[in-house]
Amino acid sequence: GFLPVRRVERRTESGGRKVIIEIAVTPSVEGRWEPVEEVVTDTARTGPSRTQTQRDVFYFPAQRQRRLAETTQSEQETRPNGTATKVERTWVADLDGHLILSTGYSEQRRLVSPGLQQTEATALMQGPERSLREVERTEITEHQVSPAVVRHDSTHLVRDVLNGRWVPIETRSGQSTGLGP
Repeated sequence: GFLPVRRVERRTESGGRKVIIEIAVTPSVEGRWEPVEEVVTDTARTGPSRTQTQRDVFYFPAQRQRRLAETTQSEQETRPNGTATKVERTWVADLDGHLILSTGYSEQRRLVSPGLQQTEATALMQGPERSLREVERTEITEHQVSPAVVRHDSTHLVRDVLNGRWVPIETRSGQSTGLGP
């Protein structure tokens, strides 16, 4: 009742660049293992605190020709003051194989003071005019209360369709406690 899938992974690393190729194969009608999906992740360190990644997803339609389904580009940077940023954009292929900007994501994590860290993550989606617009946001605060206790507070917000303001839809609070060294 299920089709077996085998995943094959190859990794290469050289000169601050790492390439991971993951291929999913399934048995064909003839019983041979044939590729159905390939994911190529290419990560390069472009500076002491900056990394760029490109992730390409390919599929193999009936003709077994490798076709690009989507590509995601991301950039991460950590500044000397401890602020870390990540920006990510994803393009998907239309029926003709042309890439169309589809989604985005941005995240900024900063150390407010010793023991207090704030993160703001924003999801972007394509709007009617085909540009990306902010649609969801998550704000997270982590506070080191004591050496063994960290308090977590998060708020999930969405954009109000009528007036464009951020509307909170969920708030969570909790804490993590260490149980020894």
